[in-house]
Amino acid sequence: MAGRMPRAAALASTLASLALAAAGAVGCGGESADLFAVDRTGDVPGAKLRVVVNDAGPVRCNDGEERRLPGDLLLDAREIARDLAEPAENALRLEPRPQSVMRYEVHTPEGRIVFADNSAGRPPVLDQLAFLVRRIAQEVCGLER
Repeated sequence: MAGRMPRAAALASTLASLALAAAGAVGCGGESADLFAVDRTGDVPGAKLRVVVNDAGPVRCNDGEERRLPGDLLLDAREIARDLAEPAENALRLEPRPQSVMRYEVHTPEGRIVFADNSAGRPPVLDQLAFLVRRIAQEVCGLER
């Protein structure tokens, strides 16, 4: 039995090594990337808005203070970001139809998307994004719209 650590000491040593490795992995990655930035404009009060959502959870509205996204909104943002990849890569640009109220310009790491709330041919992810932006503005940033 010489040279063998007791079972509890071996387990503690293994756990300590794993904790150090995990801490090192988190620290090596640098800052998290932004998932997307949305510039919203429109013909109603409070329509003008810029929202920047980071993969680590911080969000900014109109260059204000950084705030924290609740977990459910962060998960929604990550899913939407994945679904925006293809339209962004294709530089999707959808013209507004008459009587549009809100217009959006979306920037992702993959590219840019431009659309309006009533653009024809909108993929469902764009409506999901518009709804998420409104929820972030109201629930996280305390804005009216």
